[in-house]
Amino acid sequence: MLIVKYDPSEGTIKSDDHIESWVETLCAENVIGECLKIVVGGFMAIEMFRLAVVRGWIRPDELSFEYEVDDSIIRISINSKGSLDQWPRGFGDMHGDMISELIGLKLK
Repeated sequence: MLIVKYDPSEGTIKSDDHIESWVETLCAENVIGECLKIVVGGFMAIEMFRLAVVRGWIRPDELSFEYEVDDSIIRISINSKGSLDQWPRGFGDMHGDMISELIGLKLK
């Protein structure tokens, strides 16, 4: 089981050109029945882990995400299509808003 905690202030941040190979390596090293918890600081890692499920690098039941809000830990599951069962406020939601705005400006 691979648990990925999103913590922008304390987590590991990888550059865009290294994130794919880093995630692929972590998925390949995942041992069923064991639990590995990593903390990431950039949302690109979350998106790459979602893509890893879609690519078949890791099964959705072997991956989950965590996000802490007001001293409570929110556990987030993923399905085989890379969709998350919830999207708490602050869990990388600004990125999508910015992309939507940029796409909207280009379409004008």
